[in-house]
This record gives sequence, C-alpha cells and structure tokens, in this order.
Amino acid sequence: MACLIDQTQRCLVAARVVRAESAWRRTVGLLGRRRIDDDDGLWFDRCSAVHTVGMLAPIDILFLDECQRLVRIVEATPSGRIYVGYRRAFTVVELAAGAARRSALALGDLLTLDDTVAIGDEAERRTACG
Repeated sequence: MACLIDQTQRCLVAARVVRAESAWRRTVGLLGRRRIDDDDGLWFDRCSAVHTVGMLAPIDILFLDECQRLVRIVEATPSGRIYVGYRRAFTVVELAAGAARRSALALGDLLTLDDTVAIGDEAERRTACG
C-alpha cells in the first residue's frame, strides 16, 4: 500500500492506494465495495481504460501519461460503464468519488505513488490540497 502524492501541489491525494500488479487485482479492482473510503484507491500501470460494470459506488478515474502527468479526470463515474478510457494514458488511478475535487487536481499535475511517506494528521496533510 502506498500514498498517492500530487507532486505539483505538494500534497497527499489518497493514503491507501494499492498497485494492481496481479491479474486477479487488475480484474477485481474495487468491485463489490459499497463504499470506497476517501483515502482508498487503485493504481493500474500500463493501462488506458477501465470499466465500472458491477461497481457499487461511483469513482473518480484519473488518467496519467507516461511521465505520470494527469491528462484526463472523469469524476463520479457511475456503475455500468463498459468503457472509460483515454488513448494517451499509460496509467489509470481509481479513487473514491469526490477525491479529485477535494484535492483540487488539475490537468498537468505530476502524480506519484510513494510507500515511504509518513502519514500525519489528516487535516494537516490535506491543507495544501483544496
């Protein structure tokens, strides 16, 4: 588990992001969860599209290019979408609905996954992000 960091704004976006490395994790993703906590997320390397068929909660979907710059944001994506993608994307990140807005993410922001960040008080760590 790692933290999703907006390096451009120098703030934490989500504190519990899992890298979807196995075929099982990539297939199951966040399916079946009635609620996705604000700090939860899933990071898909070498991915340009996802679906929300079977999702029980809406999600924000972030698309990153090969340099991990944010190139598309799809907010509050509902269940049942067969395809949500962006051709230029190299990485996809799924987060709780509202995470992009709460963190004031903007196109061009550099997002990284970091498992070395010490997590402090939530109010303190979110101060710089919206």
